[in-house]
Amino acid sequence: MPSVETKHTSSARWSSPVVPDPLIIGTVLSLKGLSAGDAREMMMGARLAVREINALGGVLGRPLELREVECDVGRTESIVSAVNSLIDAEVDAVASSYSAGEFEVQDLVAKYGAPYIHSSALEASSVRVRNEPDRLSNIFQLSPGDTNYGPRFIDFLGQLEESGQWKPRSRRIVVIKHQWGGMDIGIQRVEQMAARRGFSIDVIDHLPLVNVDWQDVVRDANSYDPCAILLAFYFPEGGVSFLRQYLANPGNALIYKLYGPSVPAYLEELGGAAEGILWSTTTGVLPDPRAQSFANRFRQFYHRSAGLSQVGLAYDRVYLLAQAWQKAGRPRNFKAVNAALRTRPYRGVNGMYFLDNAGQCVSPSDPNSGDPTVSHPHMVFQIQSGEHKLLSPSSMLGVTTFRLPPWLQRT
Repeated sequence: MPSVETKHTSSARWSSPVVPDPLIIGTVLSLKGLSAGDAREMMMGARLAVREINALGGVLGRPLELREVECDVGRTESIVSAVNSLIDAEVDAVASSYSAGEFEVQDLVAKYGAPYIHSSALEASSVRVRNEPDRLSNIFQLSPGDTNYGPRFIDFLGQLEESGQWKPRSRRIVVIKHQWGGMDIGIQRVEQMAARRGFSIDVIDHLPLVNVDWQDVVRDANSYDPCAILLAFYFPEGGVSFLRQYLANPGNALIYKLYGPSVPAYLEELGGAAEGILWSTTTGVLPDPRAQSFANRFRQFYHRSAGLSQVGLAYDRVYLLAQAWQKAGRPRNFKAVNAALRTRPYRGVNGMYFLDNAGQCVSPSDPNSGDPTVSHPHMVFQIQSGEHKLLSPSSMLGVTTFRLPPWLQRT
């Protein structure tokens, strides 16, 4: 919680009290578009943080306010229009998640100058900042890059096989990938790592973001007779549709999904059909006392449980900005605020934010570290009996044991 200053003004009895101008955080939310359930999580996480900070007097005696603009994260023109409206409103910062138009957004906010903090897990985004440090100095990425996803998947499969918890029925792995601009799950490294373990990789990468023929995709995937399938797309909607089709004609593969099941809508849609699904996230709400306190406050305020990833990032983003504004002293001095974001670490519910590096990006934690929470640990979960159970890293609290998915038990 950042420290706060509250202004006290003396005035005649007949004078109206001076109400300080709010500090406005602009955010774009896909509340009616692709991944609407995730957008609601982000909205609730940010609103909770604003409420808490304002209850303590705001920042520099000024209240915080969210300027929320709706968009569709799958349509670049929608994202660009939403961000332009925030710039026109002269918001004090832009805080967002991910979008199909990430590079276009970077170019817009670079000209504006206000801090832009996002959690689009694109390695390519931080590479752009690294390559153009002056022009893009106000852009900060609050999640490790997507190139960590593929190698982590191969490492986890290796751990399962070596421990005897899983015996693959073939040596083939299928990767299914959306056409998402800039996305890179580290496929070249995946192929190298898989080859060392005796696996081959087959890639299905022609999928559009929407209107996918999932029956055809499942048929293609099963034709390879894979032992594991990596669903390399983020949105929960696609993961739900894929699994329904897969379970109608299941193969012999483990199903491992990126990120999407972190959104409550995934499990709400699938119910018991989600049993046994593996999934991972490069940044998630930690299983520690600080994050548990946040989860309890969230449940008390909204009368529902929080998700396991973006809700924590949205909450942390507000506190990061509050800390930077407090340190800079003048929120409209964008250079000073950006410098504060860069140089002041912050411990949030999703982990530690160290942004003082060339890409101004949260780095993945060292898998060999005894304390993976010094960054954002890459966590792997499995849905067991309707709950998300943490399987890895083994050094974290609450780790449980892998279960063979029900469709593999029947084969």
